[in-house]
Amino acid sequence: SCEGRLLTPADAQTYGDGLVAVVSERFRRDRLGQESSVVGQRLIVNGQSATVVGVACGGFRGALLTPGEDIWIPHAIIDDGVILK
Repeated sequence: SCEGRLLTPADAQTYGDGLVAVVSERFRRDRLGQESSVVGQRLIVNGQSATVVGVACGGFRGALLTPGEDIWIPHAIIDDGVILK
């Protein structure tokens, strides 16, 4: 990652206040409007609060190689776009 860290298997075991996310450099620049650190900031993802743990370098596309993604959260906690609790 360019800042902070990427997701780990342990991240899929956390819910509620423990939800974490990695954002793209583009998202940090265009949506958060910051050049400084965003690690530790909270975002709302699918209606749930998540803590940013890292910023992925440009060109990173995640494990599924999906183009245009800007936020990654642990896959194991998602079911049809809804975060499971």
